[in-house]
Amino acid sequence: MGSPLVHDLIRIHAGSVSPACVAKPDWVEQSLERSPWVVVRRAETTAGRIAVGVRGHERNQRWGGFIQQQQVEQLVAPAELRLKDLPHSRSGLPASRALRTLEQALACFDLDWGPGGSVAFELASGQETVGIASDLDLVVRSPERLDRANAAELLDVVSKAPGRVDVRLETPVGGFALEEYCRSSAGPLLVRTSTGSLLLQDPWEMP
Repeated sequence: MGSPLVHDLIRIHAGSVSPACVAKPDWVEQSLERSPWVVVRRAETTAGRIAVGVRGHERNQRWGGFIQQQQVEQLVAPAELRLKDLPHSRSGLPASRALRTLEQALACFDLDWGPGGSVAFELASGQETVGIASDLDLVVRSPERLDRANAAELLDVVSKAPGRVDVRLETPVGGFALEEYCRSSAGPLLVRTSTGSLLLQDPWEMP
C-alpha cells in the first residue's frame, strides 16, 4: 500500500477520527458507522497520522480530522475509480454521464486522472452522494510540468462533456484549478499547499 495522497479515499476499520482544530459534531460518528470512508485532505501531519475529511449526509456537513496509519483498511486513488460505474438507476445523472464521456475523450492524454468529490465517494463507498446538480470533480495528478498549451487542450476537451466539470491539477507542491492555470498566462497562480494557499509563479516548484 502506497502513501496516501490528497483526494485518495480510505476505508477505515477501527477507531474514530480524532479532531483537528474543530470540535467533532454529533453527525461524524453516525456518518462513519453508516459508511466508514474518509477522504485524504491537505494539511500538515506528523509521522503515522493522515489528515482526512468526513462527509455527512447533508451537503454542508464536512469535517476535518486525523486517523492513524494503522486504521487504513483500503486505499483507493481517483484513477482506480475511472472504470467503475454507478448503478444503472444512477447512470443518467449529469456527473455520471460526464465521467463516461471523458473516459473515451481523454484516452489520448497520458495523464493520471480520475473522479474526485461526490462521484468518487459514491463509487468507492456505494453511498448515494451524487445529485442532479452535482458537478463532476476531476483530479489530475501531474508530477511533471504540464505546459499551458497542453492544459488548454485538456480544458477544451473537458468543457465539451455533458455537465459541468471542475478539474484540479495536483503537483508535488499543491493543487490548483485547471481553468485558472489556463487563464493566468505567465502570471502567478494561487496554489493550495499543506501549509496554506500561496501565490506561485511555478506551481511545480516551491520557492
